[in-house]
Amino acid sequence: MRAPLVNFRRLQVATPWPLVWTVTIAFLLARLTVAVVRFAVWGLRHWRAWPAVVLVLVAVDVYQSRGWWPHLLVLLVLTAAGGVWFWRGRDSFHRLVVLRAVTVWRRLWVYRRQWHEAMTLCGLVKKYDGGEKVPDLLSVRCSLLRHG
Repeated sequence: MRAPLVNFRRLQVATPWPLVWTVTIAFLLARLTVAVVRFAVWGLRHWRAWPAVVLVLVAVDVYQSRGWWPHLLVLLVLTAAGGVWFWRGRDSFHRLVVLRAVTVWRRLWVYRRQWHEAMTLCGLVKKYDGGEKVPDLLSVRCSLLRHG
């Protein structure tokens, strides 16, 4: 084994630890700032999920503190209110509740489950970088006509 051409022991310099720690802390703070900004942007893009998340957290907290009785009471009140709304305003109930429920059902159980196969048969799936790129299903809207 040959000796190195340069004697590294002579070139050793005492490490300025305050400078190393300052640079490390500045780097970590910059990374933390980037992470916080990315999280804020993600939160703004997914603003529609906030009420559902808050509702689930409140429901879990109420269940842990009071049990399942408040949930049963809320379910009964909402069912009664929905029944009165259906009885007094069928058109608005149909438009705002039934059609939206059918839209969610179709998006999740009809279109989403067969989306990849349908896009493949249409020739819209492309192979790229060892994977497949499939067009996104952006929205589903149901506008059924009522009969009767």
